[in-house]
Amino acid sequence: MGKIRVYQVAKELGIDSRELVSRILTMGIDVRNYMSSLDAEDVARVKRAFEKQRHEDMVEEEIK
Repeated sequence: MGKIRVYQVAKELGIDSRELVSRILTMGIDVRNYMSSLDAEDVARVKRAFEKQRHEDMVEEEIK
């Protein structure tokens, strides 16, 4: 797997690409905009972080 654009990852995750860019920047991954490319390792890291966040949100919702 080569490089993948930020907007493609955002589409897979079902979120806005601008939101994804800001979250990626907070993770310490250097991107400029939604057209920036991510390598496979960074894509996996971003997806893991989103899955973890979704799981935490789901657990919090169940507790309420």
